[in-house]
Amino acid sequence: MNKFLILSTLVALVSAVSKDECHGAEKCLLTVEDQNISECVDKLSVKTVDCATYFCDNDLSIKITEIKCKYEGQCVSDGVVRKNTTTCATFKCKTSSNVVGDVTHYKSSMVIIKRECPNPRFLYEPDANDYFCIGVGRYRRDREICVQYDCLSMTDAAGTVTGMKVEAKHYGCVNPRRGEPNQYMCINENVYRRTFSNCQKHTCIADEQEGKKILKLKTEVYGCLHNDTCVLDGAKIDGEQECTVKQCNVKQLNATHFSNSFDMAEIKCPHEDTCVLDGVKIDDEEKCTVLQCNAKQINATHYSNSFGTVEAKCRHGDTCVLDGAKIAGEKKCTVQQCNVQKVNGMFHTSFELVELKCEDMNGDCHGDQETLPYQIKDKVYNCKCNISFADKTISYTECRPMS
Repeated sequence: MNKFLILSTLVALVSAVSKDECHGAEKCLLTVEDQNISECVDKLSVKTVDCATYFCDNDLSIKITEIKCKYEGQCVSDGVVRKNTTTCATFKCKTSSNVVGDVTHYKSSMVIIKRECPNPRFLYEPDANDYFCIGVGRYRRDREICVQYDCLSMTDAAGTVTGMKVEAKHYGCVNPRRGEPNQYMCINENVYRRTFSNCQKHTCIADEQEGKKILKLKTEVYGCLHNDTCVLDGAKIDGEQECTVKQCNVKQLNATHFSNSFDMAEIKCPHEDTCVLDGVKIDDEEKCTVLQCNAKQINATHYSNSFGTVEAKCRHGDTCVLDGAKIAGEKKCTVQQCNVQKVNGMFHTSFELVELKCEDMNGDCHGDQETLPYQIKDKVYNCKCNISFADKTISYTECRPMS
């Protein structure tokens, strides 16, 4: 059974009691039951009632010469198609006749031959230049909110189409970078965009709301902002202070909140044109000291990276002498030793006389109580070397002329 809506007009030609009255007046009896019409019409005249045209012939019989379908207050011929742009249903005029006994029934119907959906685009874009209706399986998209409206048919248990409906669903997420060159208004599911001004990554993901699938943006922080550039989580860059390295550290605080900051990752000590690792020692030849890099984090925002003196040496001319090392003294036949002491954190260096001998006339050195040739004025003597180490003095005694 055809369950499409049928707009129909039923016209019946039947005998009536007043027929003799009309014939006596040389007229035809016109009776249209569903219009509550029963009247006499002149012979050879034509009358149109409710899209049916009647003719009174010479035999005073009424004949239907044309029947049409009524559509929105107008009469349309058989086979003519009309479309209602409000309901988006397309109608076709169909006429037929059927004889039952001595009665001829004429039928005209506007039959729905096609169903479509009202174009949902006009809901969010009233001035759009588009069709009023869209067919089954077609859709329109609202790119401002990334929603797609699908035209679907409704059917009963037997599979018969009973109506149409428009169903809305997300087809993507709002592109957080919309408006930029070469960027679409929406991004598809599982697609992401990065916003570089805040180092965030926005991924379009599926979720459920009231039993229906929706798409929404999931926002994550992927790095730290540095000079208008995003540094990836875990990456290291040079710090603001010399010989420091900082590392981007991104932490997820909860399901929707993140923190991102630069933490100190490496601290070194600046030395000339290089950076020295913590604990490394270098020689300072100018000051005759050994310096050690002391680099450490004090707290979250403060650190130290300086050199401390861990060893000192004694200056002797253009060289540095190690603590305890012995060298020739400033005077002939003397030996001095480097002495380094640390007092109240400060290093003090000095040379201490540790060996003292007598020099003979030939420039040779002799120990205490040794006899040696020694020249006094123009004469040469054999003298005994006397050394007073406590007084740091020497003397030549018991000198006898050499024969």
